[in-house]
Amino acid sequence: MRVGAVAGGMLVAIVLALVLGGSLLGRWGDVRASREAVSGALDRTEDEFAQGARERLRKLERENAELEQQLEAEQKKREAERQERYGGRPMRDMSAKDAEVIARSLGITADEVRASSPVELEVIRRQNEGRAEIEKLQKEVERLQVLAAQGGARGAASASSAEPAPRPSPLPPEATIAGPDSTKADHEVTFEAKNLRGNIQKFTWRMGDGTELTGNPVKYKYVNLSSFTVRLTVEDEQGRMFEAQKQVEVK
Repeated sequence: MRVGAVAGGMLVAIVLALVLGGSLLGRWGDVRASREAVSGALDRTEDEFAQGARERLRKLERENAELEQQLEAEQKKREAERQERYGGRPMRDMSAKDAEVIARSLGITADEVRASSPVELEVIRRQNEGRAEIEKLQKEVERLQVLAAQGGARGAASASSAEPAPRPSPLPPEATIAGPDSTKADHEVTFEAKNLRGNIQKFTWRMGDGTELTGNPVKYKYVNLSSFTVRLTVEDEQGRMFEAQKQVEVK
C-alpha cells in the first residue's frame, strides 16, 4: 500500500516537472525569437541608415562638383572680360618703350608699370586725376584767402582785374580705338581714335608688328597671319599721355 502511494507521488512529480519544463522551454523559445527579431530589425535599420548616408554623400559630392564648375566658368568669364576691357598681354611682358610711355603718363617708374596689372594701372590713373582736381581746388582756396586778407571784396575785385584767374587745366587725355577685330592679309584697314577727351595734340599708333604711324585716322595693311595688339598713345599740350589697346586677328 505504501509502495503504491510512493509510486503515485513520483508519477505526479514527473508530470508536474514535464509541464513546468515545457512551459519554461516555450518561454525561452519566445525570448530567443524576440531577440532574433530585434537583432534583425537593428541590422536592417543600420543598413538603411548607411545606404541613406551614402546617397546623401553622393548627392553632396555632385552638388560640390557642379559648384566648382560654375565657379571655374565664372572665373574664366571674368578673365575674358578683363582681357577684352584692358587689352592683350600681361604688363610683365610689355616692352621697355611701351612701359616708359605709360610710366610717364602715370608718374611712376617703368618697373612699377610691368609689376602692376591693367586694373591696378587704371586705379593709379584715376587716383592721379583725383589728386590733380584736389590740388587745383586747394590753390583756388589759397588764392581767395589771399584776396580776402588784402582788403575784402574790393581788394578781391581789384586783384581779379589786375591778375585774372588762370584757366582751369583741361582734363587728362583719353581715347578708344575704333577698328576691325579681324582682317585678311594685304587688306587695307582703318583705325580711328574715338571718344576723345582733353586737348589732344598727338596721335601715335604702334601696329604690333614693329610699324609706327602718326595722325588720326590711319590706314594699314598687315602682311603676316597672326594676332596683333594695336596700341594708340595720345598726348595733350601738357605732355600728359594715355594709351588704348585693341587686338586684331589677321587670317
